[in-house]
Amino acid sequence: MSASIPPPRDYRPNPAVRWAARYAVFMTVAHAVLWIGLVLLNLLLVPRVLKVSQDFALKVPIITEFVFAIANWLVNYWYILPPVFLPALVADGALMFFLRLRPETRKWGLLWSILVFLAAFACYLVLFFGLLGPWIKLHESLSK
Repeated sequence: MSASIPPPRDYRPNPAVRWAARYAVFMTVAHAVLWIGLVLLNLLLVPRVLKVSQDFALKVPIITEFVFAIANWLVNYWYILPPVFLPALVADGALMFFLRLRPETRKWGLLWSILVFLAAFACYLVLFFGLLGPWIKLHESLSK
């Protein structure tokens, strides 16, 4: 007697798993781009604005001092970011995957994505308005 060979199995994941994985990857990449952009702005742009405001001896608002302090910390301790950022990014993707996997928790996955985007947007607003102050003061002092 010959041993019967079982028919080949279909190893493709079901559509819900594929959809959850695609969503998690897409949103994790989007979150990473937002946060990396924010860090790069703090590392590259804010020190230049700080130098200009110091060169012209501008009195800056408190929000600008806050932005300068955060950028100064990031410039001095940038090497701490990858060991913190990468596990947080993996946790973000895993959380979104598992929340999008089941129909009853999908709304929580969407809520999580929206909250992360809103947090990044709030940080961008603080950065924008923090950097806007010195430029307005510089423009006013140069126009006199």
